[in-house]
This record gives sequence, structure tokens and C-alpha cells, in this order.
Amino acid sequence: MVSSLDSRAIFDAILQSAAVGLFHSLNIALAPMPAKADEIDEETGNKFLANISFDSEKVRGDLLLAVPSGVLKLIGPELTHGAPAEEVVKDLANQLLGRIKNRVAQFGTLLSVGLPVRGNPEVVGRRSVEPLGAVSLYSFRTLRGVVTVNVRGTMDRSALSYSGAVQVFNEGDVLIF
Repeated sequence: MVSSLDSRAIFDAILQSAAVGLFHSLNIALAPMPAKADEIDEETGNKFLANISFDSEKVRGDLLLAVPSGVLKLIGPELTHGAPAEEVVKDLANQLLGRIKNRVAQFGTLLSVGLPVRGNPEVVGRRSVEPLGAVSLYSFRTLRGVVTVNVRGTMDRSALSYSGAVQVFNEGDVLIF
């Protein structure tokens, strides 16, 4: 059985490696900073934000991606196709959660993912009647600012017990239907 501390460390590693991999695919270097529990990124002034929710039997919550405008300018127009920055960040949030979804599937946890929406820090930071669990702040240094990911959610300790039973496809794999 995985302890809650081990689950937290596993999730931290999954999220940080997914974020680094996503931005690396865009030729943007991210340097992870230590994750912080019970903190929310309050400084969103120069950043574009996107929220996306996730849910399963063992895990549920919300993710808020905040990307500085200077970092977004590093993404080539051949990748954005002229889309507004708000749409690019929503797509990045979707891709980030997709990468996380693929990694937690190896533990037998199959996430359902919502649609990304324009970011609202209050969604992750809210103190609602039905608590959504712990808040974690993940920060990543770049040459053009700090990218942050806030996650609020609940996780059953068994959600990240490795099973290896689920086949997960990689980006670019050809699937024959």
C-alpha cells in the first residue's frame, strides 16, 4: 500500500515531469522549483490562465495553469496558427492534463477530463461547502518568467499504486481502428 506521503511525492513527480515534457516539446526550457502544499499563486497579473477539471473514482480536482505572456511569445506561430493567447493556454492546460492522465493510467487510475476554460484563480483557491481537498503549487522557472500550476483536489492513497495493467499509448503512436 502506498502512503499518502508517497502518493504526494509520486503525483509531484508526475506533474512536474509532464509540465517539463510539454514545454520541452515547444522548445521552452522549464526548471522545476520545489512544490508547495497549501499555497496558491496569487501573482497572476502578467499571466494568461486556464482551468481544467479532472475526476475518477479515486482522484478529483481542478488544475490552473498560469503562463507569462513572455513565455507564450516563445511558442512559434507555426504551432499556434495565430490563435489568441487565451486559447493557447487553454490548449496547453488540456495537453498537460492529458499527459498526467496517461501517466496515472499506469497506476490503474483512469481520469475523466473536463474542457479547459479561461482561467480563474478562485476555482482552485475557493473554500466551498464541499471541500475539494489539498492545494498544491508547482512553479517552473523560465528565461521569461515563472510558469505555475495550481492543483486542488482529493486523492485516495490507492490511486497511485502501480499496476502496469493498463496499456497507455504515447504521443504519435498510430492507432488502427
